[in-house]
Amino acid sequence: MLHSLRVRLARASQRESAGESLRVSTFSDRVRTRVMLVVRQLISESVQFGLKQVLAETHRLIAAEEGVYAFTNRQLGPADDMFAYCHSCSDSMFPTVTEALYLALRMADELERGGSWGSSFAGRFAREATEILAQERVGWELIDGHMVEIRSRELHIAVVEPTLLLLHQSRFGSAERAYEQALEELAHGKAWDAITDAGRALQEVLTRLGCDGNQLGDLIRSARKRGLFAAHDAQLTDAVEKVMHWVSADRSQMGDAHHETSATRDDAWLIVHVAGALIVRLAASTPRG
Repeated sequence: MLHSLRVRLARASQRESAGESLRVSTFSDRVRTRVMLVVRQLISESVQFGLKQVLAETHRLIAAEEGVYAFTNRQLGPADDMFAYCHSCSDSMFPTVTEALYLALRMADELERGGSWGSSFAGRFAREATEILAQERVGWELIDGHMVEIRSRELHIAVVEPTLLLLHQSRFGSAERAYEQALEELAHGKAWDAITDAGRALQEVLTRLGCDGNQLGDLIRSARKRGLFAAHDAQLTDAVEKVMHWVSADRSQMGDAHHETSATRDDAWLIVHVAGALIVRLAASTPRG
């Protein structure tokens, strides 16, 4: 990641930590260009398929469903017309374009690799496009070939934003930084680190609330004794503790030098949401025993 992008991400995180919501549902020229450059880079590795073929197939998929011959200029060929449309289509159509690009890359995979696409063009496109959308704070994700609007998920409104606002209080400074880092790691596609940071944020809040212990498990047990958790919360808090043990064991086995993990982006989002919900409830300092 180069300097300019690092600076943009750092500034975005600072603004979010101050309570500002940066999520947008639109697709800027930069976002569209970055997505198209991913396609160009991926397909440059193909020996049987070219960019024009991917764009022509994308054009065919969309045109068939929309009932049109051309999107921008009937004098252009399908590939050139599609390229122009990627940059000029409405924001409401760009998710359709992204899904069609994914399907076109799947076809390239089938032709190139005989249907084996575990580390394929399509799979890599989905991961990289989703990472771009996260970095640019666009409220969409490409999941299993389908564009899903994040703003439609109540958890982003009910958990993530309230957590950031609450942690902005001075006494939770260290927890705030940890939770921000979890969101940053998600934007970078690092599920492993995001889970670790979310757990650290929860641990910092428990410590600031006067719970005793150096490990998350000890802090949770201390919180129960203090009435911050009710008896029926045990299954949830035990599950969070087990996830942290799982990530820790995974890291120990694979080593810090590795950047792969068995934890997925969905795993990380789950823990970030659960940790955030617990933080919001705990910070109210209302005994639940």
